[in-house]
Amino acid sequence: MVTIFAISFYLIFIQCVDIMIFSEVSLMTALNQRINKAPWFIKLAVLRIMNGWSMKETAEHLCVHSRIYQNWESGRFKPRLVNQIRLAKLYGVPPEEIFNPLKSKRKEAGKCLEYT
Repeated sequence: MVTIFAISFYLIFIQCVDIMIFSEVSLMTALNQRINKAPWFIKLAVLRIMNGWSMKETAEHLCVHSRIYQNWESGRFKPRLVNQIRLAKLYGVPPEEIFNPLKSKRKEAGKCLEYT
């Protein structure tokens, strides 16, 4: 059974090959460029696969039920902030790289509060 993730990952890979051919960059550079634009749940799946873990193993590392992790990776539910931080630590990346908070809006909101 082909999943949406498998199709998405395949399309990302094909686009990376195109980037490599036309830009003369390495596969990892092309993959990083494309993955940065992917939705957060695709990033979770890519990071898990890059670590060679199954969904069940990843859930065990995070001390959550495997069904919860499956819901995160499918994009059905977004992890709470505490779990976003745990995921980022597990994969060794900042949470912003996975979940893309809108820093600029936070800064703008802070500026608005300062000037009022």
